[in-house]
Amino acid sequence: MLMPDIITQICESLEESVVQDMSVPRNIRKAASEAIENLQDKGQSRKVRAHSATEILDEI
Repeated sequence: MLMPDIITQICESLEESVVQDMSVPRNIRKAASEAIENLQDKGQSRKVRAHSATEILDEI
């Protein structure tokens, strides 16, 4: 299925380019980590996970 692959790629990209980069401010790294957690939550539909992650990132 294509969508989980895209979600996985987004999570990996956020992890590598934001969460692990110590030059990125802590609040932004924390928001990215929360967005990743929401994207990986299998208890919610893909739309809900994507919306939730977008809302977290939009707040910063």
